Amino acid sequence: MNLAWFGILLAATLSGSFAIPAKKITGLAWDQVWLVYCVVALVLIPAGLVIGFAPGLLFEIFPKNLVPVLLVAASGVGWGFGALLFAMSIPRLGFSLAYAIVCGSVTLVGSIGPLILGTAKLAPGEGGQLALGLALLMVAIGVSSWASILRDRGVNLEAKAAPTLTSSLAGVAIAIVAGALSALLNIAFAYGSPMIEEAAGSGVNPIAASMAVWFPALLGGFFINATATAWKIQRNEGWQSYRTARSNDWLRAASLGVLWLGGIIAYSVTAPHLGPAGTVYGWAVNGGVSILVSAAWGIRTGEWEHAGRPARAWALAGVVLFVASFAILATAQ
Repeated sequence: MNLAWFGILLAATLSGSFAIPAKKITGLAWDQVWLVYCVVALVLIPAGLVIGFAPGLLFEIFPKNLVPVLLVAASGVGWGFGALLFAMSIPRLGFSLAYAIVCGSVTLVGSIGPLILGTAKLAPGEGGQLALGLALLMVAIGVSSWASILRDRGVNLEAKAAPTLTSSLAGVAIAIVAGALSALLNIAFAYGSPMIEEAAGSGVNPIAASMAVWFPALLGGFFINATATAWKIQRNEGWQSYRTARSNDWLRAASLGVLWLGGIIAYSVTAPHLGPAGTVYGWAVNGGVSILVSAAWGIRTGEWEHAGRPARAWALAGVVLFVASFAILATAQ
C-alpha cells in the first residue's frame, strides 16, 4: 500500500474533527467563532509559514507564475463562498448532516473536476472503477444524511420543535451549493501543483511549498468570509463578546483553524505521491473518511443518544457503504 494513503487518512481525521472544539464554546456566538477560525486558518498560519519558511514564494515563484496565481486566487474566492454557505447551513441542519451533504458535493465535483480540466489523468480501465466508487460514496452519503434527518426529527419532536419541510429543503440546498463551490479548493490545488513542484525544487520545505497554492487561495476565501461575517457581527452588535469571552473560548475557536488547515496541509503534501490521479482518488477518500470521523465524533458527543433504532440502523448502513466505496477507490490506485 502506498504510504501516502496514511497522510490522506490523517488529513481526513483532522478535517472531520475541526468543528468539535466549538461544541464547548459558551461565550461566543457561531458567527464570532467562524471569524476567529477564518483569521487563524486563512491568514495567520499561512502567512507565518510563507514568511518563516518560504519567503521566496513572494519574490520568486509568484511573480513568475502570475496566471496560475490568479487562477488559484479566483478558485479561492469561489471556495470562500462555499465555506460561508457551509457555515450558514450548520445552524439549519446540524453539523453532521451539513458536513455529510457538503462533503458529498465536494467529493463529486472535486474528483471529477480535475479530469474535466485535464489536470489529472486516469490510467486505461480506471474510469469504471472510479465511477463505481463515487456512486457508492454518494449513496453512502445519502443514506447517512437520511439517518441524520431521522435523528434530528426524533430529537426535535421530543422538544416540540420539528423543522418544517421548507426549512429542511432550504438547508439541504444551501449545503449542496456550499459543497459544489468548496470543491474549487481542490481545483486550485490542481491548477497550482506546478508551483508547488517548482518551490520544492528550489529547496523549499515540502510543507511550506504547499503554500504556493494555499496562500493565494485562502486569502481569496478569507476576503469573502471575513467581510460577510464581520458585517453580520456588526449588525448584531456582537463585537463586545470578544472582550468578555474567556481565554478557553478563544483557544477553542482558534483550534478550529489549526485542525482544518492541518488537514489541508496533510492532503496537499501527500496527494501528489499518489500518482497522476492523486487529486481524484485522494480527494474522494479524504472526503469520505472525514465524514466517518465526523460521524464518530457525533456518537462520542451524544448526538445519537436519542436518535432511535431506525436512525441508528440507517447510520450503520451508511458506514458499510462508506467502507465499500473506500476500498474501491483506494485499490483502484
